Amino acid sequence: MQDNGWDHALKVTGDGAGLVGHAGAVLLRKAADQAGLTAGLSAALARAGTSPLFDRGVALVSMAVAVALGATSMSDIAVLAHLAPVLGAAPSGPARRRALDLAGAAASLERIARARAKARAHAWTLIEDTPAGFPWLAIAGKILAGWLVIDLDATLVTAHSGKEGAAPTWKKGYGFHPLGAWAANTRECLAMLLRPGNAGSNTFTDHKEVLAAAIGQVLAAMLFAHESAAFGAHVPAGLDGDLVLVFWLGLWSRCVGSTSVTAVSPGCMGAEPGGVIGTG
Repeated sequence: MQDNGWDHALKVTGDGAGLVGHAGAVLLRKAADQAGLTAGLSAALARAGTSPLFDRGVALVSMAVAVALGATSMSDIAVLAHLAPVLGAAPSGPARRRALDLAGAAASLERIARARAKARAHAWTLIEDTPAGFPWLAIAGKILAGWLVIDLDATLVTAHSGKEGAAPTWKKGYGFHPLGAWAANTRECLAMLLRPGNAGSNTFTDHKEVLAAAIGQVLAAMLFAHESAAFGAHVPAGLDGDLVLVFWLGLWSRCVGSTSVTAVSPGCMGAEPGGVIGTG
């Protein structure tokens, strides 16, 4: 992604000319840029022989910022209009649709996942280097240093008109029943699976897919990006790559047995505390 220098002269002030509201949205865009997420998304959506007028990584980040400002539809990108003096023009309708079409392809989703994981590892490194350090959870007064808790949960999203993939829900509504995974330590969404409204609440294959995607997002940060003891995940020697993921999934299924737990004793892992566990 080309550096357009949009943030080089930013100042925070309460008076003067050229001011914009929703300053937090500007910080979201700046955080995405500095963490390397915007550039990573741009590279993930790049296609040989093409040179889009509007950077596709910027388009995706802009849409995410719009959602943070309350956007619920494609036309709500208009909420970014008042930020144009700082961020530049918002992506047009065709630019948004082309970016989303590319992002939905299987190959693009894999590249996007890698870009997200890389940006997350960088952000967590910065968090770890702060005086407060990484936010380990405390349960019953005990700090679970070295543990990352992944929370799996599904929710109903109502569709007020016919939508692709929508279906009647078990609560006699209509819409979707997405299943997501969040890092409880940092409260960030790691993975999400869009499902029809009639999808089951405890479908194992869906939970396995989402948990695997979530662990794929944090493996770089938990196992490879950090060398401190605080992130010491105890993995048998000789395991790497996909085998590490299988190892963690095996531990999860052996210790949990279902997705309806809130705490797991490290003893069932046969190892000292340090690692990843999925809960629901």
